Amino acid sequence: MNRISIFSVILMLMGFVANAQISIKGTVYDKDSKEVLPGVNIVIRGKTQHGTTTDVSGKFNVTVKEHERLILSFTGFKTLELSYNDLLQNPEQKFYMEPGILLNEVTVTASLANSRSKKAIGANIEHIDAGKIVETSNPSSLADIMNGRISGAQVYNTNGKVGMPIRFDIRSSATFSMDRDPLIFIDGIRYNNSNTSDINSSQEGMSALNDLPLNDIASIDVIKGPSAAASYGAEAANGVIVIQTKRGVSGKKGISVNAKYTTGFSQLANKYTQFVNNDAINNFFDKGTEQQVYANMTAQFDQNNSLFFSVNNNVVNGIVPGNRDDRQTIRAGYDFSKDRFKLALTAGFVKGKLSIPQSASGRNDAIWNLMRTKEPWAYITEDTWRAIDKSYDNSRFTGSVKAGYTFPLDIKMETLIGLDVNNIKGVNYLAYGYLLGTSNTGSKTLSNRSNDNLNWDFKLNRNFILNSKLQLNLVLLSQLTRSYEKSSTINVRNFAVDGISNVGSAAEILSVGETDFEKRTHGLYGEAFLSYNDVLFINTGLRRDVSNMVGRNVASIWYPTVSVAYNIAKLPFLHGKLTNGN
Repeated sequence: MNRISIFSVILMLMGFVANAQISIKGTVYDKDSKEVLPGVNIVIRGKTQHGTTTDVSGKFNVTVKEHERLILSFTGFKTLELSYNDLLQNPEQKFYMEPGILLNEVTVTASLANSRSKKAIGANIEHIDAGKIVETSNPSSLADIMNGRISGAQVYNTNGKVGMPIRFDIRSSATFSMDRDPLIFIDGIRYNNSNTSDINSSQEGMSALNDLPLNDIASIDVIKGPSAAASYGAEAANGVIVIQTKRGVSGKKGISVNAKYTTGFSQLANKYTQFVNNDAINNFFDKGTEQQVYANMTAQFDQNNSLFFSVNNNVVNGIVPGNRDDRQTIRAGYDFSKDRFKLALTAGFVKGKLSIPQSASGRNDAIWNLMRTKEPWAYITEDTWRAIDKSYDNSRFTGSVKAGYTFPLDIKMETLIGLDVNNIKGVNYLAYGYLLGTSNTGSKTLSNRSNDNLNWDFKLNRNFILNSKLQLNLVLLSQLTRSYEKSSTINVRNFAVDGISNVGSAAEILSVGETDFEKRTHGLYGEAFLSYNDVLFINTGLRRDVSNMVGRNVASIWYPTVSVAYNIAKLPFLHGKLTNGN
């Protein structure tokens, strides 16, 4: 009798252990932003599989048995898989999902319309982790960060002088034309990346992209092909470059301050040996120097408020005497999120001056003189050449406001307003005594250019959870852009008195010009995005653009795409091995 009782107790205990289970009333959060995540797929996988989704507050309620696993998946985030023992060690029942960081899982903030994982977009998108590149190296320009890291594209400076324009050759339908530059967005701001050459040649203008401190860049996404035109319209035929700067969101309460000082030098790579006056030309070049002081502050005040602030002073002297790029930058970003509301503010100001020495101008160029003659400065004196002043003074303000709110029925609204205001003053002064034609005269060109860019995006989207594996996302996006440019120039020569170079003292006015240019565009974009089990993605969209430049009869852009991706970790014969870390 005792043996039977003991045996019965053992069977009861075995039955209790076999049927051990835990009730989960959990909440799912974004690990980075600490925001709740509605619509997350919750799957309980064991001998059978069943599941649910999180509600608008990111909450769910399930029961998990000892032999089962809890799997959380959401587009743009790494899949989170937990065992029964893992769940026992999480008494608060809070689950944090990490945004995808592998190349095929990267969340690409291509626009308000497209903000999801790379494999879901199904387009040719290149992602560059610029923050890590800058930490481990010392790039001198955006071209150094991007070149060699984008397939089918070349990014380069037009020549070896500092501060020169950055050119893009991205494989696209516009490659055979001279206009090859893509659209550039920085924190949602449509950035005016035109190279200014009012007082010089296009090869020796001023690059607007040098206004952005490289230490502030977090990531760069390059969008090519039809997806660029669908998200941004026909103007994106050469592709789109989306730059995200660093933010103050760190996940940990507190203030962090970082400072960085960088110095270096450059010199002529190869000495000239094939000319008679080798010493004269080799001694002409200086040793280039670079000094940069950068500091930033990251402040996470609480779960809802964070701030990022940075200052940067960068001074670069080239190897050609008189070539100098001097820029100072201040940038700030503020993020606020609470419940259904989210706000992000960005502002930046840069002031700088670029000096470009006279070159590539035949007999009036110092290098040409030194190469062609046995004695240096045969056609122009060194003092006269060094008195030449070609420079740009530049000031720029950029700012953006992005707000989002989730309405009842999980309808999400996002709106973004971006502003880029740039003013550039140029001067090209050729000193009295400079050989211009056949007369010993001086000349001066003054230019003043202002560029104002405004963009406004408004988006509505709704995600439908059809079942535990199938989701449908509908998007409606409206985009407005306005670009206004005004420029004026005056060109005079033959100054009345030697040494006086103001415009009023000139005896001859060569030209006076003033231009105004305005462009307005409106794009309307609709999209349906279907995803199955984080494996199959079908994306269809329709866009129509209207511009004051080409009239109202603008053809609509129909943008269909189908992409299929397989997550190897979900294949049945590999699932156990991969999840067990083998």
